[in-house]
Amino acid sequence: MSRITLTMVVSILAAAMVACGGAPSGVGDPEIGEEIYRTNLEDEPGQHACSECHSLGQSGPFGPSFQGISEIAGERVAGMTAEEYLRESIANPSAFIVEGYHDNLMPKVYGEILSEEEINHLIAFMLSQ
Repeated sequence: MSRITLTMVVSILAAAMVACGGAPSGVGDPEIGEEIYRTNLEDEPGQHACSECHSLGQSGPFGPSFQGISEIAGERVAGMTAEEYLRESIANPSAFIVEGYHDNLMPKVYGEILSEEEINHLIAFMLSQ
């Protein structure tokens, strides 16, 4: 799915949810977030799907697993909620390096190429793991 198609799907689903009394603005939808997690950002050369480096089970060689991330992220930095930690980690992946992943391979552009709405959906998905 191309980034343009993904953006259209996200916008249509978000509008439908609000129209039907679904999640209020600013709250992400984990199902849409999962689509973002699995989608290559085809319009951005070299930018890969989250799922290529972050698993939903055991951690892989490139990035920490999302399994149990809601609990783990909420305890990583004193004074930060899990949502705040994940948002900062997406926008500025150099801010917090998880032990064992010292190479800091995560691209530093996702905070720029993903909309705030897409990041909200992605975080909602991550927190559902």
